[in-house]
Amino acid sequence: MSMWHKRWQNLWQRLNTPLFTSQPARTPNPTVEAISPEYLAIWLEILKAKKRGLSGKAIYTIFQKYQDQLDLDLAETITRWFHSQLDPKNIRKNKDLARNLYNFAINIQQFPLGSRANNLEIAIVAYEAVLEVYTRTAFPEDWATTQNNLAVAYWSRIRGKRADNIEEAIRRYQAALEV
Repeated sequence: MSMWHKRWQNLWQRLNTPLFTSQPARTPNPTVEAISPEYLAIWLEILKAKKRGLSGKAIYTIFQKYQDQLDLDLAETITRWFHSQLDPKNIRKNKDLARNLYNFAINIQQFPLGSRANNLEIAIVAYEAVLEVYTRTAFPEDWATTQNNLAVAYWSRIRGKRADNIEEAIRRYQAALEV
């Protein structure tokens, strides 16, 4: 068995370990089971690059490498992974996870290559997930900033009805102004 195969096997074993003690030990984590290994590898590569301090245009190199896979399946994989990592007892960990996902959303929203429609959809899905941690009461400034960036994404959105997207953008801008 190759070292790469062992690493993947180890990763899957860790990811399929239930996160919350309320789950019986033999019950698989349904959030993690649906994660695509192909898309998870892309996400983990992005996270690793971010841990090395890469951001902005340096991350674009990775995006460019996987340009054909920047789609809704990637967005779903990332949000499933995000939810599987959240720990209701560890606010600091959750905030770090949200910060990484937030920064990813900014990067993918501004990525000039690939499908602009897909990039915006991925950003919207990521911002929505971030708002589960960045709540108005817990992190009001982060919540408002995320609402503002989500408004920009909806304003620029290609999919869906233009009027609906503009209405959602206005709603998000108004929410951001509340803080």
